[in-house]
Amino acid sequence: MGEFHVTIDLTTRCPHSCPHCNLRQASYGARDLDPDALERILSELDDRYDLGFIILTGGEPCLHPRFEEVVDICRRYDAGVGVNVATEVHPALADVDHVYVAVEPHREYGLRGALRTWDRVARLDPDEIYANTVACRDTFGELDRVNEEVIGRGATAHFIIAYVPRGPDDPLDGYPHGELPGLVAGLRRALLAGMPFQEEVPFTSCRHGEYNVHVRVDGRLTPCQHWKGFTLNDLDEFERLRDLEPRGPCRGCPRFEECQGGCNAYAWNVTGDLMPDPRCPRASERRRASVQRSEEG
Repeated sequence: MGEFHVTIDLTTRCPHSCPHCNLRQASYGARDLDPDALERILSELDDRYDLGFIILTGGEPCLHPRFEEVVDICRRYDAGVGVNVATEVHPALADVDHVYVAVEPHREYGLRGALRTWDRVARLDPDEIYANTVACRDTFGELDRVNEEVIGRGATAHFIIAYVPRGPDDPLDGYPHGELPGLVAGLRRALLAGMPFQEEVPFTSCRHGEYNVHVRVDGRLTPCQHWKGFTLNDLDEFERLRDLEPRGPCRGCPRFEECQGGCNAYAWNVTGDLMPDPRCPRASERRRASVQRSEEG
C-alpha cells in the first residue's frame, strides 16, 4: 500500500474569510484539536499503517495555542511533517519538513500578502517550501503569473488544486475545466491535483481507502478535506472505500483502477454519488453515447 498520509484540521482559527475555504460553512464551530486527541489519532494510524506523512492544516495551523507542542508530538513518529499556511507563521515551522504556502490572488490579502508570508517562512529555513493554488473562477487567469512568482522564489513544486465546489451551482466552479490540464502542462514544476482522469499532466490521486485520510478538527474522519456532509465512522469504513466498483460511465473504462472515477469528493458534492466525476471527458462521451442509443432505440 505504500506510505500512509494523514491530513489534520488542527484548528478553525483564521483571520480570513476566503471564499473557497472548506471550513467556511463548517457546522462544528470554532475549536482547536486537543493535542492528546492528536496523539491518540496518530498512534492508531501508526499501529495500523506505514505512517509516512502528516500534514497539519486548518484554519491557520500556526494559530493553534499549543502549536509547538503539536509539532513535537508529530516529530515522535517516523514520518514527514508538513504544514499548510496562509499568512500566519510560527517559529516551530523551522522544525517541520515541508511548508505549503497558499499563494492565491483571490484571497483578501492578495498575491503580495502571500509572497510576504513566503519570505517569512523561508527565513525559518524548513527543508522544503511548496506553493498551493486553488484553481477556481477567480484564480484561473492568474495561474501563470503565480507560477512564475513561486518558482522564482525556489518552490520545490507548485500544486494546482482543482476547486471542489460545495454544491452543483457553486459560482467559484465557473472556469474552463477543460483548459486547466493544458495550462498546468505549460507551467514550471506544476502538478495538478483533483482531476486524476487527466493524461497529459502529472497529477496526484487520493486513492481513498488506501493511503490518505483526513481528520476534522472535531475528530471525525473523512476521505479528504473536500467532502461536504460525508464522514466515516472508523478506519474499517475508510478501508472499504478501496473496493469501490465502477458504476455508470466508469464501467469498462481502462483507467478506472488508476483514477477510481475521478475526484470522488467533486462527484459527491455535485451529484450526490461517488462517481463519475462529471468533468471527466470519457464519462461525458459515454453518457452522450448512451443517450444517443436510447433515442435511436
